[in-house]
This record gives sequence, C-alpha cells and structure tokens, in this order.
Amino acid sequence: MAKAWIKKAIKKPLLAMYSNIDQPYDLADKSIQSDPVEINQRLMLLRVRIKGVLNDLTLSTNVDQMPIPLVIFIHNLTLPGNYVPNNFMSKY
Repeated sequence: MAKAWIKKAIKKPLLAMYSNIDQPYDLADKSIQSDPVEINQRLMLLRVRIKGVLNDLTLSTNVDQMPIPLVIFIHNLTLPGNYVPNNFMSKY
C-alpha cells in the first residue's frame, strides 16, 4: 500500500530520470575526479532530480491523497510515548 502510494507520488521525476538514461549521475566515477566542471554538472543534475522527487512527495503528503491505513499507521507510530526500536524501518 505504501509502495504504491510512493510510486504514484514520485512517478514524474522517476520517469524523467529513466528516460534520460545517458545522463551520468555517478559522482564516484574515476574519470571525473580531476574535472571540477563535470562534478558540478553532475551535482546540479542530482540536485534537480532530488528536488523534483521531494517536491512531488511533499505535494502528495496530505490526508486526501494518502491511503487511510497509511495515515492511521503514521499517526499511531508518532503518538507521544511510543517507542520505536532501532532498525524498525530499516536494518541500517
């Protein structure tokens, strides 16, 4: 349920990233380590993509567009006095 909502929320930026497959996003590429212009271009490209994902996610984060069970889960998870164990959402 949450996966479907997130996929729908960030569909446009992800499609833009996948449609431009020839655009490089890898900052650890050894061939650009000595080229600050190339590094800055890739950083700018990443910033634009991340901003698009976060903007679309923010616009979709309201009660009208989120599934009701997800809203209830987040509400219950964030109630005062609730303990969230380490590694609850991720093993990292």
